[in-house]
Amino acid sequence: MLAHEIRPVDVFEAHERNLATLYEFGYGTPATRVFNYWQPDGPVRVSRADTAFLVVTKPGSMLVLVSDYGEGGEVVLTLDRTALGLKGGIAAIDTETGKRVDVTPDGAVRFMVPKHDFCLIRIEGSAGERP
Repeated sequence: MLAHEIRPVDVFEAHERNLATLYEFGYGTPATRVFNYWQPDGPVRVSRADTAFLVVTKPGSMLVLVSDYGEGGEVVLTLDRTALGLKGGIAAIDTETGKRVDVTPDGAVRFMVPKHDFCLIRIEGSAGERP
C-alpha cells in the first residue's frame, strides 16, 4: 500500500509507523519530491523488476521504499547523485531496524528484501553536506 500511496481502511501498526517516517521526512510537503516506480525519469534505478517502489527526495537526502512482489532477495539501488543532490560519500540506513545498509564503492545501495515484504531505506549525503 505504501508504494502505491494507498491508505488502508483499518489501522496496521507497521503501515502507520512507516507512514510516520515518510511524513517526518517531509512527504506531502513542498520541501520534497515524490517519484513512483512507474515514472521513467526517476532519480533511482532498482535492480529487480518484481518490485514496486516509492522515492521521496529533498536536497542531500532521500527515502526509498521497496516492496517485493517476487521471491525476495537482494535489491541494488543505482542513484542519480546529481539529480538527488548527494555529494561526497553516502550513508544508508534501514529505518525500521536502524541498521546500516551496504553502500558499494561506486555508490550503489544494496540490501535484502524478504519475500512479499518491504524495506524503507534512508540515504544521506556526507555529514555537513545535508540540508
